[in-house]
Amino acid sequence: MEPESCIRAAWKEVAMVPLPAYIQDCGAGQEIILREKMNQDWEPRPLELNMRHHSTSAAAFLVKIMGVWAKVQLLVNDWNASSPSLNIKSVFSLSDLATSIFNSASSVTDPMTVNDIESESHPMKLLAESLFHQCQIILHSMLVPLFSGASTGPEMDVENVKRSAEKVIRHAGLHEKILNPFLYGSGDITVLPPLVGYGAFIAGIVLLTTETPFQDKISHATITESRRVRAVRAILRLLNVLCRHWRTLGHLVS
Repeated sequence: MEPESCIRAAWKEVAMVPLPAYIQDCGAGQEIILREKMNQDWEPRPLELNMRHHSTSAAAFLVKIMGVWAKVQLLVNDWNASSPSLNIKSVFSLSDLATSIFNSASSVTDPMTVNDIESESHPMKLLAESLFHQCQIILHSMLVPLFSGASTGPEMDVENVKRSAEKVIRHAGLHEKILNPFLYGSGDITVLPPLVGYGAFIAGIVLLTTETPFQDKISHATITESRRVRAVRAILRLLNVLCRHWRTLGHLVS
């Protein structure tokens, strides 16, 4: 995490600064098109009022979701010092903001690298999607005793806890899905950013946590390896590769 003071002021400091440009091939060269900026509430705004809607570039999508991810880190850090009602409000507010950004970026395109954008291995898009799912897992897990280890207070009703648990499990599965080329295919694991590796780790924790109670309820004689367990094994293999790769790179700065 960056210094806490920088994160707390991040939205304010970058408000109204143009997001990464959209680069368009014009035949004789490339045109750099600035389209959006974020306000102090981290809501996208067009640079010009009469500018029509365009698809979001992968780099702009990454900046948008990174802003939410930074605020999620602050919420976790301040959790015990804030009131339960304020924490719950912040969870749903940040979750909705992340969802809005993700949905608005569903048509991410970049004519310079259109084939890469359509592939789940595209570095910036993959990182942005990973951070989105991480935000949802972290936010909603704090409201579910099974994942947070904390008891549910009177401020949180049972139905909200259930819905949050479902979201945690769903986004863990979706995070596994975006890593399919690396978990089960021939994708080059060593190109994955550390934050994507961390996302794989927390997704694996969720999958394993939700699998254990189920395994405890059935006879050991009838246990067969479930899809979740296979996913956890694949995630562990991925993390082992990343661990060896990162350890080697660590010698360069030591």
